[in-house]
Amino acid sequence: GKPDGFGSKETILGLPIVSTVLYVMLTVFSRFPHKMNYTVTITEANAEVQYRIMTRMIRVLKVFVLLVFFTLDYKTVQIALAWPDVLGRWFLLLLFAMIFGPLFYFLIQLSKNS
Repeated sequence: GKPDGFGSKETILGLPIVSTVLYVMLTVFSRFPHKMNYTVTITEANAEVQYRIMTRMIRVLKVFVLLVFFTLDYKTVQIALAWPDVLGRWFLLLLFAMIFGPLFYFLIQLSKNS
């Protein structure tokens, strides 16, 4: 379509700032796995395994969140410079897969190791 508005050059910094804030928040959350919600009851027998899986899930999600924001920032520059669209229709599917794929994998791992 046709652009209906333009922003300043500084708006390109918005996504990296948001991704940095999310990364720091997820890092802080990963330090307190005992405060998170779990799908199973945490007992002394399964606490260590559950906490380890949850911490690993947050670390993997941090990487994928950074990849998602990098991809969004790249797409913004790509559109602004009128570069050819490499991802095309697969872009949205890729973003959802990068976030929900690891999330579902680790939720299954949490329920298996209850």
